[in-house]
Amino acid sequence: MLLKSLPAALVLETEIAMANSLGLIYDTLEEQNRALKTFHQAFEAVNSIRTLNDQTLFVRTCYNYAYCLFYNKEYQRVIDVMKKVEAFSQTNHLSYMGGRSCHILAMTYKTTGNLKLAKQYMEKAISIFSLKKNKEYLEKAEKDLNRIRSEMD
Repeated sequence: MLLKSLPAALVLETEIAMANSLGLIYDTLEEQNRALKTFHQAFEAVNSIRTLNDQTLFVRTCYNYAYCLFYNKEYQRVIDVMKKVEAFSQTNHLSYMGGRSCHILAMTYKTTGNLKLAKQYMEKAISIFSLKKNKEYLEKAEKDLNRIRSEMD
């Protein structure tokens, strides 16, 4: 009933956010197929909106979808989705989840054997995590960078 009182654009954004949350629940319950399907639906919906009131919704939805794709070994799709996030974030001057976005791209490039791009994106992730003082992600990214470097030798 509350959603009916909102403008249509906000209703769609609310539905996408709810689908995104549902996808996270499925993922936590280790129901990856349901999570992937739900994130895909949210991804398609968020891509259909020209102007978002909550610009972080695009980033969150795409990141969660890409995360599922990564664990489903759909690496080219991860790259495609995260490149959309990168372009969207630059266009909208948005740094939300920038470090995590770079990190998943780095890990995807590492997994596909492109160690040069993996290193570049991981260094960018480390820089962002450092600036944001995000110690947990910074430590993980530094370990991952060391693994990438050791594979480059």
